[in-house]
Amino acid sequence: MRVFLLLLLLARLQAATISGVVMVQPGKRASDAVVHLFASDGQLLTGLCDNDGSFVIKDVPKGTHLLQAHFLGLYFPEVCA
Repeated sequence: MRVFLLLLLLARLQAATISGVVMVQPGKRASDAVVHLFASDGQLLTGLCDNDGSFVIKDVPKGTHLLQAHFLGLYFPEVCA
């Protein structure tokens, strides 16, 4: 049991948090948008925007990932970071 907890702790230390704001147009934020992060290790992580258009995705593994935002049928350009 101790080994498992230690591995879990080490895995958490290597994860990061990504946050941002989804904009529909300059000065207008997209409340209730959905943000998907396709991690390089195959995970799909999802964040929901608050009323101010901000989102937070936690426990993001290291690597280069694809980020997509969706809002009422609109698709924003993908971001690879």
